[in-house]
Amino acid sequence: MDLDSKTTDVRVFATRGCEFEYARGRIAVPDLELRAGEAALIELPRAEVDRIHTPEGERYDGGADEVCEVLLGLAPAVSGEVRLFGEDVLQAPRSRQLALRRRVALALERPAFLSTVTVPDNVALPLRDRRDPPDGDAISRTLELLERFGLEVRGRVLPSQLTREARYLAGVARALLVEAELLLIAAPESPLSSPLAQVWCGALEAQRARGAALLVLGGPSERRVLPFGSIQQVRALPSAALGG
Repeated sequence: MDLDSKTTDVRVFATRGCEFEYARGRIAVPDLELRAGEAALIELPRAEVDRIHTPEGERYDGGADEVCEVLLGLAPAVSGEVRLFGEDVLQAPRSRQLALRRRVALALERPAFLSTVTVPDNVALPLRDRRDPPDGDAISRTLELLERFGLEVRGRVLPSQLTREARYLAGVARALLVEAELLLIAAPESPLSSPLAQVWCGALEAQRARGAALLVLGGPSERRVLPFGSIQQVRALPSAALGG
């Protein structure tokens, strides 16, 4: 679905003086504007990148999921504003926040899935919620995209059976299928293998080519793998220590 000319004239996303708290302190996001078809990378500072030990082993945590929550108004900011399609999502009534978020597709480092629902059905849920296309077409498109990401999930494959990388890619597939006006995507916790990285980059470029705005959050390494010839790059900075 290509976006029409009216959409391409709209400022899809903007931040102004945005500063917020999360697990590792306070961080400030530089002022940024995105219109349809544009792409930007918010580079999180090295100080905010941790390695966390889990039962599955060590994993990367760059805080991108928490940043995504603030940028969608799901968590409060200390100061400033975040505008989606010209409206301050942090100050909007809840009903309006929900309407704005429906125009955004979100892909997190650690996506949430329904544990008793198969992977294809999980990924197709946003399409079914929109009732377009019909269910059968939704599953067909879902399986095709999952296979492009190297995920063999036909049959009753549940999210718990996926590796961490596969869960991430399934979350990306879910966001891509919606064909939203803005794609807000956290870079993967660990670098993807070369073939998968190429598929990931190609899928993002296809979204931008159809007129969607893309906002990627990650570390310094993402600058080397993003496919866009023209991309804004801004660096989020740790703020001064919080007063007690």
